[in-house]
Amino acid sequence: MNLIRSLMVLTLWVTLLGGSPTMAAEDAARLPALTTRLSLGYRAVSNDHYARRAASFSLLDSGPTAAIELKFLDPTHRFMLLGTYLNDSDYLVEADFDYRGLLRVNIESEKLIHNLDHFSYDRPDAANTEMSFFFVPIASDAGDDYYVKVGIDKVNMKAKLPDFPGHLTLDYWRLVRTGKMQLRYLNEDYPQFQLVSKTRDVDRVTEEFTMGLDTHLGYINLAVEQLFREFVEKESIPYDLFLGTAQSYQHDETPDSRLVSTTIKASTSPSGGVVAAAGFTVGKKENLSDLSSDVHPVESETDFYKGSTDLTLIPDPKLTVNFKYRILDQDNSTPSQMTVSSLDPAEIDVRQNIDITRATYHAKVSYRPTTRLTLMGEFERKEIHRGQTGAATDDPFDPFWELPEDENINRYRLSFIARPLGPSKLKINGWYEYRTSDDPAYGASVEEQQQIFAGVNWTPTPRFGATTNIRLSRGINCNFDRFHYDSDGNLFHHEIDRKQQQEDFTVGFWAQPTETLNVNFHYGFLRSDTSQDVIFGAAPNSYLNENADYRQRVHSTTFSAALRLVKNLQAMVEARHIRSHAVFNPDFAPQNLPVIGEFDSSGLSELSELEIVQSGIALGLEWTLSDGWSCSSRFSHDDYEDRNSSDFDGTAQLYMVSVSRNW
Repeated sequence: MNLIRSLMVLTLWVTLLGGSPTMAAEDAARLPALTTRLSLGYRAVSNDHYARRAASFSLLDSGPTAAIELKFLDPTHRFMLLGTYLNDSDYLVEADFDYRGLLRVNIESEKLIHNLDHFSYDRPDAANTEMSFFFVPIASDAGDDYYVKVGIDKVNMKAKLPDFPGHLTLDYWRLVRTGKMQLRYLNEDYPQFQLVSKTRDVDRVTEEFTMGLDTHLGYINLAVEQLFREFVEKESIPYDLFLGTAQSYQHDETPDSRLVSTTIKASTSPSGGVVAAAGFTVGKKENLSDLSSDVHPVESETDFYKGSTDLTLIPDPKLTVNFKYRILDQDNSTPSQMTVSSLDPAEIDVRQNIDITRATYHAKVSYRPTTRLTLMGEFERKEIHRGQTGAATDDPFDPFWELPEDENINRYRLSFIARPLGPSKLKINGWYEYRTSDDPAYGASVEEQQQIFAGVNWTPTPRFGATTNIRLSRGINCNFDRFHYDSDGNLFHHEIDRKQQQEDFTVGFWAQPTETLNVNFHYGFLRSDTSQDVIFGAAPNSYLNENADYRQRVHSTTFSAALRLVKNLQAMVEARHIRSHAVFNPDFAPQNLPVIGEFDSSGLSELSELEIVQSGIALGLEWTLSDGWSCSSRFSHDDYEDRNSSDFDGTAQLYMVSVSRNW
């Protein structure tokens, strides 16, 4: 942040020192061109109740703001600086420099904040239940606010080699997450279980460096790229007392990791009737865990390679054929045993991670019988092979993952694009897709799915346009089995069926009824229904609830308008309203379990139901004065309401004024 402040202060000093040009126009035309825009302002924030959901990505503090736009151009150099500063947690700065096309450097730095929820353990309703004896809440974080600040810094350099037909690229990318988050875990000490909540500091850095070299050798282009990426958790691993076997242990580690890869690419010239490209990457991913107090060694490596091939054929101006091939192979390795000092014996076997090989074949044919119609057909096949998989076993140590060893996924799509009234007035497009899997790996996977999409874009005049889209989806999975053993070695088998249907619909328009007025409107609707068999309890007291329903509905409306009141005064308004409702509705007969006693599904639907309403409005004025001066003001109000609970309800109001000057 100090670097950004220094850069903006230096640029401001140079800009102000330069002042406004006073020489004759014909002399200025022969000199480098410098244009600058500087804005200074203030941002005030007020909020009511719990405003962190109403303004999830805003710092709820007041303070000064600034913005700058600087552009410099002469026959040999080009420089641009763009910057917007709202506060230390929300800013964006970008600088770009180009020298004769031989050297280009781009630097970006941005930051945002994400407010996180704090879930309280102060639940009087739960404390009054019969189960309250077993669960004792312990919270040492009462009143703490949780957030994560995300900063991204990028430096990209591309240099053209003077005596060689090629380029050298150097890229640096840095992602920093800092803040505080809620850490919740269960401390088991039968017959009572402690529900612990505490504050955990966040300080995580991911850095990536890439170096590349590309060259043009006649009809062939070659490129090589070396990548190094590392993730580092700077905060120490949580270390707390657990009561099961009374001792302090490390827990909830976020391990460091490293990725190294090398890529080689080759392609032909993009012109002509035959275009080909290929690439190959080999690399390694490492888990650099630092656990040492109780569990060790935690070591994991993944060696991988991936390849790609693309081929485009244009045998006729009306016909284009595309072929694609992708391959990914991951070989994972972990220790066969680990030491857990609190156990007796301390040595335990470790299930090996899944090895995977995935090959994708894709073909697409595009046919244009006329300039106003394009017909397309696609076929894609994925062949997935998994290692370390197998059937369920009654051994306490299950050495296999209960996933299919081989899975084949096929996808077919027919689509079209039509422009019956010419290239721009009316565009109609649509597609139908059919997808199958011969052995779905997961309960939420799709065994058979059909989707259809239709969209229309209509622009009858340069002053009016409308668009609408609809997509329908139907999917089923009746080929998923769940096996588990109880403590007596009895095998339990459940067939889990799942059906899902979803509809998405959007409509919008924009209009410019007069030279001074612009209007935009958009409405979206999502409807999703899922019916799936759900297992409640554990063997031998498990119960299969067939066709448990989950329903979701989302309505989203946005409106904006800009009106030029007089020649140098413009007003704007933006409004949005989002309403979402979701409910899980299980239904099973009363059950009787040891210790817990009799229970049934009544009340589960009410506990899971969500009905959220989010609304917002923004108003603004832009006043352009003489001699390059202008001023603006903006007000926004955001509201979050949960119809079933008021814990996170709240509003946030933002007021911002600024004054700008152009040179």
